[in-house]
Amino acid sequence: MHATPATPTPAITNPAITTPVPNDVPDLPSVLPDTLLLVVRAVTDKVDPIRVKTDLDIRRPYWIDQGRSMTFPFVESIRIERHIDRISFEVLDRPISASIGDTTAVITREMIIQQLL
Repeated sequence: MHATPATPTPAITNPAITTPVPNDVPDLPSVLPDTLLLVVRAVTDKVDPIRVKTDLDIRRPYWIDQGRSMTFPFVESIRIERHIDRISFEVLDRPISASIGDTTAVITREMIIQQLL
């Protein structure tokens, strides 16, 4: 009796296991809305107070506790004064950087376009 040669078994490859990316962050629009919303979050300490000037509005004080945030609508630019080292910025659920001086941060629509689109 002849032994039949063993047929090689094809290698079974396991497809890479992928973890779906959570859909927490919506897709960016192709065009920014007319009014942008800047989220200012007190990251390392409370801000007591910061001064915010949006577009042509007057400068106003705001207090934000550590870990909390406030949202500021603006069209062309926003200026934040004081405690810049304690805060972070987000637009459309994405972190953005600002033009930062000694005690002032300025964010413009053009900066957001360059960073996000």
